[in-house]
Amino acid sequence: MDDIDLGSLGKAFEELPSGDLNLIEALLSQDVLWLADDSTGGPPSKCHGRLETMAMIRSNLGALADLELGEVRQAGDGVVVEFKSKSLPSGHTFRLLTVTDGNVVQMRVFLGEEAALREAHEPDLGERSAHIGLGSRGWDDTGAGGDRNSTFNHPGDGGPG
Repeated sequence: MDDIDLGSLGKAFEELPSGDLNLIEALLSQDVLWLADDSTGGPPSKCHGRLETMAMIRSNLGALADLELGEVRQAGDGVVVEFKSKSLPSGHTFRLLTVTDGNVVQMRVFLGEEAALREAHEPDLGERSAHIGLGSRGWDDTGAGGDRNSTFNHPGDGGPG
């Protein structure tokens, strides 16, 4: 994640309830991707691009009149932003922001902090690929270990091969 001033980011999100969206709009990349699932109490949604994302934000401002900014902190490869509101099913939501070149390129909405933090700390596929298939005890898919309960079919083990 590239550096972003957490104070500026917090100020931009703090201004949302007032309807002043200039600061948040200035932080969004032209190609920003905003994703939310239905766990936040609304329909699953996806916006692509600054114009579409800002239109969605403007259309939803009145729905959460008591919206309040919670904690803003760096977490793993992202920034987690908490919002509190009595209007939200769980009382709060968390946004995981991905930042490149000082701009927010992705915002993902999560109902729980644990889910946002888990995603923030997930290594990318390149880092994980060396460990795919290795649990706490490890496994191999060659059939050499005598484990024939694998979901893989191996030539010569009596399966279809």
